[in-house]
Amino acid sequence: MESREGLLISIIDTATVATVAFDQIDMLVADLLAGGDMRQICSRILYTTGDARGAVQHERRLAEDQQREVG
Repeated sequence: MESREGLLISIIDTATVATVAFDQIDMLVADLLAGGDMRQICSRILYTTGDARGAVQHERRLAEDQQREVG
């Protein structure tokens, strides 16, 4: 079982990845609204959401594994 400290660090890391992704998406949408290249910006948005989704899914797997070990 992963230590409580290790799990908390992992949760903080995941929250950081998600927060940074939201900030990046905000900036990309602003660029898009300002007339930026739609294909390039949409591609970057999809890449950013994919990274954040991957981090959250990994965290979920860790939490589910720990729950199975405890329960």
